Amino acid sequence: MLKLLTVLLDEIFPPSTEEGLLRDASKTDLNRTFQPDWYKGVQFLAHYGDPLIRAAVTENKFGGSERAAFLLSSLLERWICSHEKASFTFIPIPLGKKRMRERGYNQVESILDQLPVNVTVNRKCLIRKKETAPQADLKRKERLSNLIDAFECTIYESNLPTPHHVVLLDDVVTTGATMAAARASLAPHVPPNCKIHCLAIAH
Repeated sequence: MLKLLTVLLDEIFPPSTEEGLLRDASKTDLNRTFQPDWYKGVQFLAHYGDPLIRAAVTENKFGGSERAAFLLSSLLERWICSHEKASFTFIPIPLGKKRMRERGYNQVESILDQLPVNVTVNRKCLIRKKETAPQADLKRKERLSNLIDAFECTIYESNLPTPHHVVLLDDVVTTGATMAAARASLAPHVPPNCKIHCLAIAH
């Protein structure tokens, strides 16, 4: 009955290409896309050019899809499991107040919320204190100036246990400038024996 209802609804409201891909996908399918690599000091876990990754990132970011966030969390879970002895605090790249009001959620936090493993997430220590244009829409010079003083760290060294690993997390690394600016704001407040990881789901 449910399958018949789905077919009928698809006839009336045809799903997008992205929705169709995600509907048939499993965590196993996402894990097949797991190909960690580096770009400008940022480790990413999968390639954005993969249709399944692109669909999941798009639906999570712009559609607020819990399924997309759930699927993407499998890549992050695998990365965490590869560092099984490490103690992590995840810091999602924050949105500006305006974009947060418009969207109603932070797509990076959505991925962290779907993790089946217990991790520490600090959602308040890094804030975006000025609204910035999307980096992908800007030329190289504009990208650099766009993020000057964009972030502010609100923690002190005593807030973090040591030794420890702090993970700055974004869904996509495009130019590397956003992550670099966030790291520069955070680094002076992190104890010397804490390691900062810059991590993105895709590039």
